[in-house]
Amino acid sequence: MRAFRIRDAFSIILLLAGLGLLLWGAWPKGREFRTFNLPVTPLPLDEPGGNLGTNILEKDLVEVHWEQPKRMIWGRLQTLVAAINLNELGEPSLTNNIAGAQKPGNAELAHILDRYNLVAETRIDSVGYGLEPSGSMRQPIRPGQPIEFRWSLDPRKSGEYSGELWVYLNLVEKGGNGNDQVALLAFPFEIRVLSLFGLRYAYILGVGAFFVFLFILLNIEYIEKIVIMRLKR
Repeated sequence: MRAFRIRDAFSIILLLAGLGLLLWGAWPKGREFRTFNLPVTPLPLDEPGGNLGTNILEKDLVEVHWEQPKRMIWGRLQTLVAAINLNELGEPSLTNNIAGAQKPGNAELAHILDRYNLVAETRIDSVGYGLEPSGSMRQPIRPGQPIEFRWSLDPRKSGEYSGELWVYLNLVEKGGNGNDQVALLAFPFEIRVLSLFGLRYAYILGVGAFFVFLFILLNIEYIEKIVIMRLKR
């Protein structure tokens, strides 16, 4: 009788430990969201020769929506996302009103689009190994047509990881060789990568599943009786 009690207690411990490991590994860790309206002040663009031109990047012209995990489990792949939108509407600038420009929407943006093709560029620095893709990524951007940049992150070990998101706007001159790059955002961020007993995500789930399997083996007779009794009802 005592042997059965010890076996029952041991099997219950196995079940609780197995379920605990499975839940810990599968439980969502949550994600963080940040929105940036850029530039924070009107930004004059450089003309050839280093002079400030008449074209201006209006305040809040570009929206950047940043998404990252709050925490990660070592070995569980996560994504970082930067969605960028070029605002289509806006008030014409005072300069353009004085000049007599009556274009609807953002008149400064209309002037810029007449002269340049716009290309958004992003880069993540300092995260370390496990970030794909590395280096800069570029996509053409147009007003009212959001674009998205994605990275996969699979750190090599647990710990605290810090990185920095860079967002640029490249202005490629139409019909010429001019290419002006404007840095809009340098955002530092941190991600905590967790580990249980120094094990990767796959091992945690494997050990949890193994403990549950042992519980089933030790209690197969009881489980069969329960199943048979339910089928007879």
